[in-house]
Amino acid sequence: MDMSGDSGVTIAYLKWPNYDSGLYQIILYPAAAKYLRGVSASIVTSACVDPESDIYKNFLGAPSASQVTMDLPSIKSKTIMHYYPRRNIVIEEDQNGDKTTYDLVLTHKW
Repeated sequence: MDMSGDSGVTIAYLKWPNYDSGLYQIILYPAAAKYLRGVSASIVTSACVDPESDIYKNFLGAPSASQVTMDLPSIKSKTIMHYYPRRNIVIEEDQNGDKTTYDLVLTHKW
């Protein structure tokens, strides 16, 4: 949590499937961008899917696959996972109404 503002903002989430199984995932949310340096801060912005951006051209490239994991048209909510196995990362694109956010998911195994 980032507690520097008026209220706390979640910057990351750590997941363990079981208490004794070890860390499974680290999810960095857009609020984590202020703690990242240089071009890496743009990995949790729309630049991560923009073929003209530096992060896309110089690091990510096109995803090897993309999968819709949730689609609820009645409430205009959709989640798309973009997979980058060469980098061992996933970009989670969350579309809610007119707002889209991007989370960086570091996963132990796919």
